[in-house]
Amino acid sequence: MFTILLVDDEAPALRFLQAIIGKYAPEYQIVASCSSAEDALVTLRSQRIDLLMTDISMPGMDGISLARESRALQPDIRIVIISGYAEFEYAQGAIQAAVDDYILKPVTIPHITATLDKIRAKLSLA
Repeated sequence: MFTILLVDDEAPALRFLQAIIGKYAPEYQIVASCSSAEDALVTLRSQRIDLLMTDISMPGMDGISLARESRALQPDIRIVIISGYAEFEYAQGAIQAAVDDYILKPVTIPHITATLDKIRAKLSLA
């Protein structure tokens, strides 16, 4: 079982991800769902996380900064950023933060499940 941390400042987006993971990805256990990057960092400091899925645009710390700090805290963590922004600057920031995937909103169930399958394969090899 792989652990997953979800981060999004919009409650409906968190519920949507929780529902997809709960129904289609039984190999993952959601250990926390946070509405801010700051709350996510508290979890990351106290618990090992296999996969971080975070929104890119949040008040306070954004998803790119969270990805960088997460990688510093847990070097082997897998990171997926979910974004409503297709602009190159956001994707470039994600690349520099060494994220595993960058998903554009609106997300679809097939896209999320395919991403989770790809991450699970990477985690299984580790």
